[in-house]
Amino acid sequence: MATVFPRDAGVSTPEADEAKKIYDEARRVVSTYETVPSPSGTLQDYCRHPSGWCITLPIMVSSMVAEQHFEARGTDVLLVTMPKSGTTWIKALLYAAAHRTDDTSSSILRQLASHNSHQLVPFLEAQVYTKDQIPDLSSLPAPRLFATHIPAESLPPSVVASGCKVRTFSTSEAHYSP
Repeated sequence: MATVFPRDAGVSTPEADEAKKIYDEARRVVSTYETVPSPSGTLQDYCRHPSGWCITLPIMVSSMVAEQHFEARGTDVLLVTMPKSGTTWIKALLYAAAHRTDDTSSSILRQLASHNSHQLVPFLEAQVYTKDQIPDLSSLPAPRLFATHIPAESLPPSVVASGCKVRTFSTSEAHYSP
């Protein structure tokens, strides 16, 4: 499966070494957070963020790194959803809407037919900021589409500062905030 953002996996560079230090520091901080049992009882325990939301340790670490290093642009679209709220379908609709002015509608259908919507609209904390890497997203064309399960109040400061589009969805209601 093709990745939708640049990576330098496995390359030891000063940037990679610095990224490792950033992730290690985030792991150290997260290790001080309160843990709570997972809702299913079979997965690893969850960490409780200081603002109250809970997620597994690796995702919490990635969320912290994304908060520090993600630089939103005014042309970005960030889909904020709760887990199990129809995110896969919403991602496909977002991708189709964002690319509706492409050359032909058949190119959108080809992309949606040949890629999982999670490849087309990657999660910041589960696909972009992972594996001790801080990717260079500057080469991605506008509009850059990303998704997250991070609650809106804990998003990176650059999201608000950039004026990018944030579309929030939960299972009970849908909100749009420009």
